[in-house]
Amino acid sequence: MENYFLELKTHLLKKIENTNINEFPYYNLFIEDIFLDDFYLLLKEKMLFYKKTKLLEYRNWDSPDFINKMFKLENVSDNIILTIKKLFNDNDIKKAFLKKFYINYDYYNEINFNRDIQFVFTKKDKVQQIHTDIPEQFISLIFYLPEIDLNEDEQLNNGTITYDKDLKPYKMVKYKANTLFCFAPHFYSYHGFSTTIDNRNILLFFYSNETMLQKFYDNIDNKNGYLNPDNFKNRIEEKNIKYPLIEYTKNCNFLDKIQQEKTNCKINDKNGRIKH
Repeated sequence: MENYFLELKTHLLKKIENTNINEFPYYNLFIEDIFLDDFYLLLKEKMLFYKKTKLLEYRNWDSPDFINKMFKLENVSDNIILTIKKLFNDNDIKKAFLKKFYINYDYYNEINFNRDIQFVFTKKDKVQQIHTDIPEQFISLIFYLPEIDLNEDEQLNNGTITYDKDLKPYKMVKYKANTLFCFAPHFYSYHGFSTTIDNRNILLFFYSNETMLQKFYDNIDNKNGYLNPDNFKNRIEEKNIKYPLIEYTKNCNFLDKIQQEKTNCKINDKNGRIKH
C-alpha cells in the first residue's frame, strides 16, 4: 500500500510541476489526468456511493437563487478519502502547489484542508453568483467527477467560469473527467459556474490556515466583520501583504499593485460575492 501511495504522489507531483500557469484572467492551473486512472475510478465510485446516501446536506453558499447539496468528508475515514487527505496534506504536494502561486512557501506546514473537504452535487440550469473565495484560503481546488462522457460544449458549459476585471466571462475550464482547476484567491479571482447537465459533481477543498479560517467563521457566526464588502477587501489586503503572490509582484511594485487592485475590486456583497 505504501508503494502505491508513493506512485500516486510521484504522479501528482509531476502533474503539478509540469503544468504551466495560465496567467489570464488571473493565475490558475488546469491539470488533466490529475490522478492515476485506477485511483480516479475508485474516487468516482466513492463519490457516487456518497451521493446516494440519505446524509446529504444542503449547501447555500453558491447563490441566493439555488441551494445545491454536499456530502462533508471531514470525518470520513474510508481508504479512498484517507488517501486523498494524505496526498494533499503531504508537505511536498503542498509546497508544489504553493510554489505555483506564492513568492514564499516555507509556511507549507501551517496550512491544510481538514475542515472543508466535500463532494458537491448540482442539478441542471443553475447559476452560481460571481465571487472571489474567502481570503483565508491560500489555494482553492476543484476536482471534476462527471458521471458520463460529455462532448466539448458540455464540458465547457459546466466547468468553472473565470471572469476578467470587467467581469467578462471566459469559459476556459472544462468539466472533464480526472481534472483539477485551482487558483489562489485575491481581489480579482472572479469565478462561478452554470450548469446545462443534471449531474455536476465535484470534489472541493481549500488549503487554509486553521487559525485564520476559524477567525473567519467566528465573524460570520457573529454577523460582523467579513459580511461587509469593505472588511472583506481589508482581509484580502492583509493576507496578500503577509503572503505575497507571484502574480502581484510580476513587473510591478507589490504594494502599489495591492492598493490598485483593492480600489478596483468589484466585491459589493457579503462573503466576497458580486451583485450585478
